[in-house]
Amino acid sequence: MRVTELAHAVVDAEKIRLQLMLARQGRRAAFGVGAGVFAAGALALLHVLAWILLRQYLSPTWSCVILLAADVVLAGVLGMLASSSSPDQAERDAEAVKRRAMRALGQSLSITALVPVAGLIAGRSGGGTLARSFRWFRRIAGL
Repeated sequence: MRVTELAHAVVDAEKIRLQLMLARQGRRAAFGVGAGVFAAGALALLHVLAWILLRQYLSPTWSCVILLAADVVLAGVLGMLASSSSPDQAERDAEAVKRRAMRALGQSLSITALVPVAGLIAGRSGGGTLARSFRWFRRIAGL
């Protein structure tokens, strides 16, 4: 692959990886918002209902303890849902393509940097050395 094609491959792979990562992070944020909304709204009404029911059978202190325990368990479950996230296969594939393209791009650039040196080694010097070196390298490399 040519240097420009490798650079395009790197940019395209990174773009895909970032898009997929943003989508994943968006889903995580949605779970977090859902947990917050539930904790702030629906849980308040559930507390009222549970308090009324528990007060019929238990003292106010035990009613609070039971409600607190339920809140802690529910918050833990929703928090785990919000925090559990791993890259999917497409995101891992895009990262692998980017790494391969970056490695190939680095190799291409290192070869390109050697072209002027190769021209000097071949005994070419004077005006237009760089252009002649590129022609010489292209002939040798078959490009």
